[in-house]
Amino acid sequence: MELRSYQLEDILKVGQRFKEGVTKPLVRYGTGLGKSCVYAALSKTLCLPGRMLIVCDRDELLEQGVRQLKAWNVGETVGVEKAERSSNGEKFVMASVQSLGRAGAKRLARLNPHEFSVLAIDECDLSHAPSYWRVINHFAQNQSIMRLGLSATVNRHDGKSLSDIFQEIVVDRPLLWGI
Repeated sequence: MELRSYQLEDILKVGQRFKEGVTKPLVRYGTGLGKSCVYAALSKTLCLPGRMLIVCDRDELLEQGVRQLKAWNVGETVGVEKAERSSNGEKFVMASVQSLGRAGAKRLARLNPHEFSVLAIDECDLSHAPSYWRVINHFAQNQSIMRLGLSATVNRHDGKSLSDIFQEIVVDRPLLWGI
């Protein structure tokens, strides 16, 4: 599989900005531009050593993520944290924020933040919810982790800024760019 040229360029830009100290980059990709391809190819493209957790809020995003991770990382293991499914040390973990970030849930405590190089949040415009904050705060124990936000929408309807969660919009490709 090959990334589209702009996807490769954008992954490399995320990696460069991370080296420059932007540990919480945000990627804005309009619908259909390939957010899941970007996070699925990120670890391999940037040669990141640790595990990767991708958090999302819907079943279809979770299942799409699992497919993309398996396609882009042949031979690597992919786990799932959702309902009756639990991960077990896999390199990549797709997680439902409802299962992982629920108040009182024990799932989150089983994931050692220091084993992970990347915490990716798909549809990160939703990350002000308490369930996301529980996940974010848990992984903030690892000062060297990349907290990657991905969304088609960076402007929230309630006016809350994402700047307290992410440092900078590193890539900004709205839907109109892709047309």
